[in-house]
This record gives sequence, C-alpha cells and structure tokens, in this order.
Amino acid sequence: MSHQIVVTSTISGAILLCANAFSDVLLRAVSGQKVPDLAMLKEHHARFNIWAEDLSVSPESNASPEDHPHHAPDAKNVIGKLLQQLKTNLEAILSHNHDSQIPEKPEETNDEDEYSSDSSLGIHEDDDMEGELELATESHFATNKHTQCIGEIISHLYRFTSIVKEQHVDAEDQRINQWVLGEGQKLEHQLEGLELYISYSLDSDFPTLQPFLRDRLIKTVIERRKRLLYR
Repeated sequence: MSHQIVVTSTISGAILLCANAFSDVLLRAVSGQKVPDLAMLKEHHARFNIWAEDLSVSPESNASPEDHPHHAPDAKNVIGKLLQQLKTNLEAILSHNHDSQIPEKPEETNDEDEYSSDSSLGIHEDDDMEGELELATESHFATNKHTQCIGEIISHLYRFTSIVKEQHVDAEDQRINQWVLGEGQKLEHQLEGLELYISYSLDSDFPTLQPFLRDRLIKTVIERRKRLLYR
C-alpha cells in the first residue's frame, strides 16, 4: 500500500497515518517478504500504540486546548512534526527493496565443459553475487538506521507529552487553588466532612495502616474531589 504525502491539521489524523504505515510494514512480513529488524519494529509498534492510547486522541474529539494540553498550538505543532518524521521513516523502510536477500550458493555441477573455473563467465557470476550481497547489506544498514530513528522519535513523543502533561497539571492546580479560595467556607466544610469520613473508614477497615500511607490516601481523595467539583 502506498502512502501519499498528506498534511493533517489534527494529531488524531497524523496518528492514523503513522498507524497505517506501521501496518504496511508489518503486513510485508505476514505476506512472507523479508523485513529487516522485524522484532524491533514490532516493539516500536507496540510502544507507539501505548503512547497513542495514553494520549486518548480520537478523530471525533472536539476537546479544547485547556482540557487536552496536547491540543495547545505549540504542543500540537511539536507532536505533529514528530509524527511526520515517524511516518517518513516508516515509508522509507517500505521504499527499500526488502526482497533483496543474500543469494543462495549456486548448485555445484560436475559438467566441466559448461565453463572452466577461470572463464570470464564464472568470474562475472562471482561479481554478480558480490554485487547482490553488497546491495542486500546496504539495504539492511539503511533499514536499520530508519528503525533506530523510529525508536528515538517514539521516545521523544513519550518525553514531550509527559512534560506537557506535567505543566498542564501544575497550571490546573493553581487554577483549582484560586477556585477553592473563591468558593469559601461552603466548599471548605464539604471537604472537611469528606476528610473525616475517609479517616474514619480507613481507621475502621485498615487499623494497621501506616500513618504516612493513610495521610497520602486521604490527600489523594481530597484532591480528586476538588478536581471533580472544579470541572
């Protein structure tokens, strides 16, 4: 399957193009064609799928940049460029001749009249074999280079989206804190009541729970409650 150069304005569209390119590469192996670094490509494919799933991008999504930080213009631009590079490297693997394999050793013959060991015909065949070996080796090295690039790009995608999410959480925490102050005592009493209820439940159900873990669980529930009310 061939891929045309398509400029997409959505991350979901770029992810879909990369997923299709991955499928095309792996389908070559299924059809019996030689695909160098197949095991590594399968691993990259799995990592890419996990990243895309974690990003929770869907073509039908109409989420705002505030709800989904990867849709912010700057972040969207960086992720889009990385996905374009990923697609380009996958298509480069497809463009290589994966059918060029190491030639098999020619069948031995006892017919010495066919050609002598020092004949020009014999020498030319050896040259052809060496040429095929060189082409196969060059193709493998080129494919290996693209395979490494694919792995690096996916790692960049993981790191970048992680940074973006951390920044988004920090910014949201500040907005929530301002909102809590604005809500005043009504919200404060509600959260205090929830904290007392959780403390009682933990003490009753898990009397041997370590204090630091108990406090962490209470804090986690309170923070989630605040986020839920804020949204």
